[in-house]
Amino acid sequence: MENVANSKENFHGADKYGNEWYSEILENGKEVWVETRNGNIKEEHKLENMMVFLPFFFILDQGYGECKEDDLGGFLGAISPELWGDGKPIDRAILHEWNSFCGKEMICEYNLVKKVYDFLELYEKFYGYDFSKIKQWLISKANEAVVRKAFEKSRIMQQKYQYE
Repeated sequence: MENVANSKENFHGADKYGNEWYSEILENGKEVWVETRNGNIKEEHKLENMMVFLPFFFILDQGYGECKEDDLGGFLGAISPELWGDGKPIDRAILHEWNSFCGKEMICEYNLVKKVYDFLELYEKFYGYDFSKIKQWLISKANEAVVRKAFEKSRIMQQKYQYE
């Protein structure tokens, strides 16, 4: 934890309570967040729950900007954490299904696109959605910059809403 908090490259900013936030993606692909206050480490956080869900939403949101797929638009409306004051989706069932789908596996920059693609395939199979355009976009255009942007937006939401 000290190595994460001691690197300026890992610094993401301070929250309104004076806590400083650092994160690092480890060699095993897991992301660790460290919270410090007055130079002392308060807590280590693993990426989970909303912090697993947010990159999923934000990568799909970026893709929607390019492919404007009808089924995806309806899906994003149900899961958007930006529509309500609590920063959580109105359809909590999809939040739960995504977290269950991911299980104990850490979602990181290296596996996000594959996980999202696989989840969309399941939703197509079980619920009759047509996500063909967004799946093609994930394969062809969801590069490192797109994934990084999804994680950065997730960090901003985390700082804003302080999810538990």
